[in-house]
Amino acid sequence: MQMQLHLMQEYLFQMAYDKEYILGKHLSEFLTPQSAQRFSLVLRETSRQRSEAYELDVIKKSGEVMHVLAKGTNIMYEGKHARLLVFLDQTEKKNAEKRLQASETKLRQISENINEVF
Repeated sequence: MQMQLHLMQEYLFQMAYDKEYILGKHLSEFLTPQSAQRFSLVLRETSRQRSEAYELDVIKKSGEVMHVLAKGTNIMYEGKHARLLVFLDQTEKKNAEKRLQASETKLRQISENINEVF
């Protein structure tokens, strides 16, 4: 199955790539190495029509990483087999989870130190 990357205008804007630059390229060219490997596994294991949701890290033109939740289905596009992917940007959620975890760690350390003082 030959796959080409066709993105909605919104994702082109978020990733900061020109449409002409992206069209015709494979999605794995825009993923971190770990995500490209995960995506390759998902494609190999996806003999059924739809896949479960999975996380990918997409590299923006700036080099910044955008965390997305992806779900795909096999389709026919212009008479060829293709994969339709839907992305949900999870970057803010992931960043908030990291901040919360750091805050919880600090709070735990403070409470442990307070017990030592008294």
